[in-house]
Amino acid sequence: MSSIGTDTESPAAFKKASLWSKTFIFTFFANFLVYFCVQGLWPIVPLYIVVMGGDERLVGLYAGAFTLVNMLMRPVSGMLLDRFDRRAVLVAGAALLALVIAGYNFASALSLLLLVRMMHGASNSLANTSITTVASGLLPPARLGEGMGLFSLSTSISIALAPAAAILVLNRAGFSGVFLANCLLAFTALFIILLSVRVIPAQQVRPQAPPSRLQWSDFFESQALPAAVIILLVNNIFGILTSFIPLFAAELGIGNSGLFFTALASTTMLSRPLAGRWADSKGADKLIAMGLILTVVSLIITSRSSGIVHLIIAGLLFGFGLTVFLPTMQALLLKKVSLARRGAAMGTFLTGFDLGNGIGAAVGGVLASTYGFRVTFLLGILPISLAALVYFLSGIGRVESRG
Repeated sequence: MSSIGTDTESPAAFKKASLWSKTFIFTFFANFLVYFCVQGLWPIVPLYIVVMGGDERLVGLYAGAFTLVNMLMRPVSGMLLDRFDRRAVLVAGAALLALVIAGYNFASALSLLLLVRMMHGASNSLANTSITTVASGLLPPARLGEGMGLFSLSTSISIALAPAAAILVLNRAGFSGVFLANCLLAFTALFIILLSVRVIPAQQVRPQAPPSRLQWSDFFESQALPAAVIILLVNNIFGILTSFIPLFAAELGIGNSGLFFTALASTTMLSRPLAGRWADSKGADKLIAMGLILTVVSLIITSRSSGIVHLIIAGLLFGFGLTVFLPTMQALLLKKVSLARRGAAMGTFLTGFDLGNGIGAAVGGVLASTYGFRVTFLLGILPISLAALVYFLSGIGRVESRG
């Protein structure tokens, strides 16, 4: 069995390496706020579209526009991070995000709202990819899996809290109150980054200046492609479950399908720090196998569900499986590439993440309308099996830490 760690990362180094530096803590909170601005507006924008005279078709169009632009911007974000000063790129991304979110307050027509939504996708991609890349450079190599697991906890917390908080603000202060609140959060993230976030100096990341002429490799890291394909296949399942669990629950007569997502989020938040630590100390293959197996079991339970208890169990298992899998894959990837190529590597990886989510929702809709929800959930085992095959054939678990 392979291990994320290398021979140079002794047990003593593992114990002594510190995770919670001042900069890492502030980066954690900045990422929380960036994700909060995405998740807080996700349930609000569809309601705003309807109030402005739009219909379900436009709701889908606007959601797709955000996701598409967010995905297309990932490789560009990676290129910028590898060619320019990473702190400057991070500050630019956070500033653009804050200005774009302020634009929701002035989107008085559907056409303007679509433009703001697309710009939000682009600015979110730049800010999020930058923060994740910067965070990875703040962590000791011996505890990279644990550190990225802890860092991704900021995302999980925002996903769990933001939608409910946004609805609460909407009920008390209306759409303008929600947009203003998210604008303040975005500017708070920018303020934290400006005052508190420091990165490794550019000359240490890139001893030599990058070529002046752009190349394909500036946008995509070839060593990250296997990881991107694997996360694309696995995240198909996330797209399927998040899109169709509410409809499946309604078909079963279950009133509160939100308990599935509560179970998923709670397992994710509780297990992410442990999962990353296991990845660093126990080896990658076992963790990847465990994550994929738990995901398959959750799909089987979901497909055979007859009540809310089954869905809660499926949500717990899926959340734990995804939690074990994701930080392990991130740590494997980040150890495989040099520090100078982490921007392109994260951009490539997150492109697969976004694309998998979109493909899962689109293909799942076709399958569900043709074969029903139960068969669709069972068919989700196929991309998981392919992900396992790509993982073991690519040898991504056999890595050497690159400086």
